[in-house]
Formats: sequence, C-alpha cells, structure tokens
Amino acid sequence: MLRNTIKGRDILIAAKSDQDHSGLGQMDLKGPWLEVRVKVPTVAQEAFSAFLFDLGCLGTSQLEGDDLLVAYFPHKTKEPLLSSIKGVLRGLTKHFPEIRPSRLQIREVPGEDWAIKWRQHFKAQKITDSLMVIPPWEPRPCSWRGEVIIIDPGPAFGTGQHPTTRLSLVCMEDSKEQTRGKVLDVGTGSGILAIWAARLGAQRVVGIDIDVEAVKWARKNLELNGLTNQVLLLASDIGAVKEGFHLVLANLTHEEILKIKSDLIRVLRPGGRLILSGFLISQAESVMKAFNKEGLILVKEISEKEWGALVLDVAER
Repeated sequence: MLRNTIKGRDILIAAKSDQDHSGLGQMDLKGPWLEVRVKVPTVAQEAFSAFLFDLGCLGTSQLEGDDLLVAYFPHKTKEPLLSSIKGVLRGLTKHFPEIRPSRLQIREVPGEDWAIKWRQHFKAQKITDSLMVIPPWEPRPCSWRGEVIIIDPGPAFGTGQHPTTRLSLVCMEDSKEQTRGKVLDVGTGSGILAIWAARLGAQRVVGIDIDVEAVKWARKNLELNGLTNQVLLLASDIGAVKEGFHLVLANLTHEEILKIKSDLIRVLRPGGRLILSGFLISQAESVMKAFNKEGLILVKEISEKEWGALVLDVAER
C-alpha cells in the first residue's frame, strides 16, 4: 500500500546495488550519504517517513524498542535538508500532538556497500509452526518441513519482519475456512498476504494497491514463489472492486482503515470475514467499535508489542 511512503517501521531500504533491480537506477550507492536521526512517536512514524521519502530519503529504520527514526539521504547540502525536515515536524504536530521538540542529528556517513548492509536486516523468520518467510538470498533451512514464502522486500511493505504483517499471517492461518474461498488483499505491498492466501488454498486471490511500484514488486515476489498465475494484482483502490469476497485483508493504518470502512464491508460476502491490522493496540477499540456499529462481530483480537489485529465476521445478510 502506498509504499512510496514505505512504512518506515518495517524495513531498512538502504539502497541496493546496481545488480539488485530495485528501481534505484544507476545512482552511486557507494558514495557518501547523510544520516538523519530524530525521535518521533510510533503513532506518527508512518506519516513522518512518507514526508522523508518525498524529500529524497532512500531508506529508514526504526531502532528496536525506541522512538528513534534513522533516515538516509544521498549526499546533499545539510542546512536546506534540516530546514525542510523541521518544517515537516512542525506541520505534523497539528495531527500528532504527541510530537515534542526534538534535536535533529545529521551526519555524513562514508561510502560502503549498502547491499551488504541492507541484507543484514533480513533473515529467515518462522512466523507460525507451518510458515517461514525467507529472503531470496538465503537457502531454505534443511530441517524445515513447513511452508516457505520467499519475499524480496524491495520498495514495498510486508516482509514478515514487522508485527502487523506477522499478526495478519497468523490470523489468516486461523481462518482457513474463509481462506479457501475468494480472498481480497487491500494494500498488498510486497504481496506476502496474497501469497499466503494462495498457499492456504484460496479459490481466487486478488491483491490491490494504489501504488503502482508496489504492485510491480509484488509481481516479482509472485514469480519467486511460483504463483504468477494464481494471484491477480491490480493497481487500484478498493472503490473499483465490484465482486464479493469470503475473506478481506487490510493491513493498513488506523486512519486508512476507517476511511475505507464502508468499502471493506461492501466487498464482504454474507458470512465473510475481515482481518484488520496496522494499528496500535490503543487504537484497536475505536476500529472495533466502528465496525461493530455496522453489524460486524469480533471473533478474535491479538497483539504483538504495541501493535494489534482484529478478526471480524459479518452476519448473514
């Protein structure tokens, strides 16, 4: 979803080498970089990351257990960049009063092989007792007997590294009856949820994303997993979707979920199931109440760290 804004909480897309077809072109990725460090509350990090990418950032990373966000820019004059970032922070305080004045740190970092550094952040990861997610440069663990999904993160959200992705995958495995029907993945990002739906035996899988680049990358991940003909990917918003689905997946932000609430319900078949994630635990109640008012019933609520996920069923209509 919208992953030219790349949910900075999920991955470090420190630039890849020219051998990696990341869409970064022939940029000199080994030249000097500017590293910007700033403390931003978790709830505001996605919006802040979006603006950083608009300013030319090519990668962000959130330090584990901290509000510290680190962003990398191709080398440029420091002062105009600092001024722009400070302006972004001032603007965000209107929507996120949690943001407090914070001293920006900016420094030049020497050239290095970013491809190697970037790949260090992605390792094989066991999601459930039957699912492991691995990057394409790592071999399948010899002892593993379950399913394997290969994900090349690229410029898209959804690697299995972030709690919201893991929560969604777990909820899907616990919803096997609905997953065997028709499945819609709203904001497909890397395509990981659509891929898992296909592996779980879905009758039909459709993944949509308003970001054309995310859709292109999701297609590459379908190829890596031999599922090119089993998942339909569309650069589209949910308003253009006309058919009904037994299972709808939406790993989005709190605001995005509430914004498209009516469409999420509209595309659900009678007796269908909705899996929602991408929001903080503190925001789960407002999401649940919004869908309860429309007749959906809470089946399950799970969480990991500060992130939550909801499983909701629609009553027979």
